[in-house]
Amino acid sequence: MKLATLAGLDFKDATSQMTAALRAFHMDMSEGAHVTDVYAEVAAHAAVDVQGLSEAMSATAAIANSAGMSFEKTTAMLATMVEATQEAPKNLGTAMKTILARFTELKNNVAGTADSEFDDLDYNKVDKALKSVGVSLKDTAG
Repeated sequence: MKLATLAGLDFKDATSQMTAALRAFHMDMSEGAHVTDVYAEVAAHAAVDVQGLSEAMSATAAIANSAGMSFEKTTAMLATMVEATQEAPKNLGTAMKTILARFTELKNNVAGTADSEFDDLDYNKVDKALKSVGVSLKDTAG
């Protein structure tokens, strides 16, 4: 109910978004107040609202957790992306999901390889995902 009130959502949508975060990060259902408190605290200090954070989190929570990120860190990263780009939070949640998936794929592809083998890797998928949010994977020196 608190999330619905803060985010201006109906109870069905608020419950769905809350459940997505709790389940993806393997939190107990009793930690719902913590989720709402994190959203409210971050929204109070960034140019993003609670509704935007909860929507973005719904899109990226599962992959963020599987990549080893915490709920709090993921929320902060999403807020930073929204604040810096002023893009729709839901779109940025989807972009972050793609970026994390590409990094996970890259990590899995290079596990156990020697450093010299990194020169031949195809970074195109990761590079494309990062460029979609204005970040370059390589500098002018490679």
